[in-house]
Amino acid sequence: MGADQQATPGAAIIYCRVSTKRQEDEGTSLDSQEAACITHAQSLGFTSWRVTREVYSGAELYDRPLISRDRADLKSGQFRALIAYSTDRLSRDPIHLAILAEDCQRHGIPLIFVSEPLDTTPEGQLIQYVKGYSNKMEREKIRERNLRGKRQRALNGKLGNSGPDLYGYHRDRETGKRVIYEPEAAVMRDIYTMIVTERRGAHSVATHLNHLGIPPASAGKMTYVRQPRWSATQVRRLVRHPAYKGETYAWMFRRPATAQERLSPDYDPARMRVVRPESEWIRLPDDVTPPIVSPAVWQQAQEVLAEVHSEAARNETHPHLLRGFVYCATCGRRMYTDRKGRSAQSKVDIYRCSSRVRVGQPCGGGRIVARELEAWVWEKVLDALRHPEVIAAELERRRAEGPDETLTADLETARREFTKRDRKQAQLLQRFTASDDDSFPWELVEREIARLEGEKVKFLSAAEKIERRLAEQQHSVTQLDNLVAYCARVAQNLDTFGFAEKRIAYEALEIRITGNSDDWDLAGSIPLDGVTDTTS
Repeated sequence: MGADQQATPGAAIIYCRVSTKRQEDEGTSLDSQEAACITHAQSLGFTSWRVTREVYSGAELYDRPLISRDRADLKSGQFRALIAYSTDRLSRDPIHLAILAEDCQRHGIPLIFVSEPLDTTPEGQLIQYVKGYSNKMEREKIRERNLRGKRQRALNGKLGNSGPDLYGYHRDRETGKRVIYEPEAAVMRDIYTMIVTERRGAHSVATHLNHLGIPPASAGKMTYVRQPRWSATQVRRLVRHPAYKGETYAWMFRRPATAQERLSPDYDPARMRVVRPESEWIRLPDDVTPPIVSPAVWQQAQEVLAEVHSEAARNETHPHLLRGFVYCATCGRRMYTDRKGRSAQSKVDIYRCSSRVRVGQPCGGGRIVARELEAWVWEKVLDALRHPEVIAAELERRRAEGPDETLTADLETARREFTKRDRKQAQLLQRFTASDDDSFPWELVEREIARLEGEKVKFLSAAEKIERRLAEQQHSVTQLDNLVAYCARVAQNLDTFGFAEKRIAYEALEIRITGNSDDWDLAGSIPLDGVTDTTS
């Protein structure tokens, strides 16, 4: 262990990470990481520590809440070292690893890895970066080879052999064709019948299947879900699949490239993939997949689903004021809006936990009557708006605090690393163009210039992402400023706020409601559970 990794005895943060919920449930990786890190911390003389166990992709950094908390605590001086089992447990992205390493160095915090020493010399940092970059490139090469093989198999007219079978079929791996699996195929025929003849929507179909106790398509395929259930999303995804009318396409899906794509309607969370444009699909021979329903029935189902969805949108006459702000107090999931009642006259708008329509067992959280919750929240917020001095104080606090120091420092690091590589690249280009020596290592220089260009792109991308986060923070300050000014102008007319004004107020105050039946709690960027009158 190098001398640079020795630390003053005291408190340390031990950071352990796995990428998936399944790995967390198995526990072996997190447990072994924690045990090895604690043993190593003791050998270095640390007498106390805090263990962080996080389940998140190593390709992310700022979306990981626990590593963000740990960085803030290290900066505040609460801890004297950051210990991880290996570099890839801290981050798989060499750009993020470089940012974290410099962050620790800036605050005088040793960054310690159990399985490998961290050389903080310039040469060591370069080797560490190149190692991480090489590992990432090797993973990309393996992935590219696999994709190339899958694409060639599709061009040969055969299904791929990876991934679970499509519901209703089994796959013949030798011939590359699907064979109908009648127990599931019968369920699919019933689904199409319910949609076409009974004009049921996806939610209604999913509820009916769950009531009958029919195992969903995810049963046995998502092993970390103990009691999987049908969901409307799953029903829609299956009904829209062209295989059920006998058309087979390969190259329909790919992994999401950005976090935004994971929020798109084309994202399949069960298989972590998004739909490719139809122009990229590869049509396979007609005998690859036998149809379960006729093309006419399949087309009718698409039209009915679209009509039912449009009708539901038109029938939503009452805009839901708190959409996006309400969370289940039982499981923490966001609550969605729905209508409940036996007849059109008796229907009421409600907020209910999204665990009801997700794969997995409902959490049991109670539904909330929208009208009552919206009135209660507005009274609380209205009380705060009548005391604009409290909001103004929060605004001044944010202004005095300024931009997020961690993000600002990371932005400077990304820009500095970009400039270093840009300067080095310019030097190489100058030598490359100035030399007329036949023995000059042209290929080596070209390769190095290309490598530096790739690193520049990555640091530039990291800087742009950080800039967007800083802009979002500034936008929230601007919203709060606008709210203070607006309240001052209409101080006597707050009771006349309409839907748009209320939504602006909620967004500016960053409200979050957690609730279960009649038990509600409201939080925001300022205290909202009764504001003290500061004028008395």
